[in-house]
Amino acid sequence: KPHARPTPYLGGAAICLGWTTALVISMARGTVDWHLLLPILIGGVALAVLGLVDDVRRVSPKVRLAVGAVIIAAVMLTTGAGLDLVGSIARPLGIHVPPALAHSVSFVVGLVIVLGAVNSTNLIDGLDGLCTGVTAIISLGFFLLAMHLAAWGFSQTGDPVRLVLAIAMLGAALGFLPFNFNPARIFMGDTGSVLLGYNCGMLILLFAERSIFRWVIGALMIFALPIFDTSLAMFRRWRAGRSIFEGDRSHFYDQL
Repeated sequence: KPHARPTPYLGGAAICLGWTTALVISMARGTVDWHLLLPILIGGVALAVLGLVDDVRRVSPKVRLAVGAVIIAAVMLTTGAGLDLVGSIARPLGIHVPPALAHSVSFVVGLVIVLGAVNSTNLIDGLDGLCTGVTAIISLGFFLLAMHLAAWGFSQTGDPVRLVLAIAMLGAALGFLPFNFNPARIFMGDTGSVLLGYNCGMLILLFAERSIFRWVIGALMIFALPIFDTSLAMFRRWRAGRSIFEGDRSHFYDQL
């Protein structure tokens, strides 16, 4: 690690606690449909625990990826989030795709989106305050997009869930940011970066409700910086003949 002095890594646990508290309160008050939000909450906590184990004991990247995929897949199948991505693209174009094929491909694409978001936020957690600040800005963008849809009554079920997930992530990130400014007194570790990425990925899928793909494109544009950095890192490692899981110090923010 490049930091000069030992720095605690359990900041992600605080982020998880703040995020979880916000979601539990929203369900307890009846603000959101708990049938949709509770599986997302359980999946987020499970991924945060996986990140915590990795922070403390070190877990193989392949094992972490596999376990994370199982958790995310379970949440997607339980909530139905992202299972109509293909249909939302094909129907406006007048293309008929068999429902079974559309759902299967949508499931794989949705899983890749959330896993990609998880790994993207993990990769940009390389400078003091960077991941926290970037995800705070992204969550504000998600909140504004969700607020726009809610103002037009887009979905009685989905609007409150999107608003709560976005504002909970914003609050958790901003609460942690003062302790993570340079020089950071505490790091979020994988516990926090994985959870923030998961929250972003699930929000992107939730914007696919009612099979209108343009809102997914809008959410992906808001999340563009982590996507760009991750794509660049994977291409750079592949071109150099190294494992895509092998870390380096040539990220976009390192070069800036």
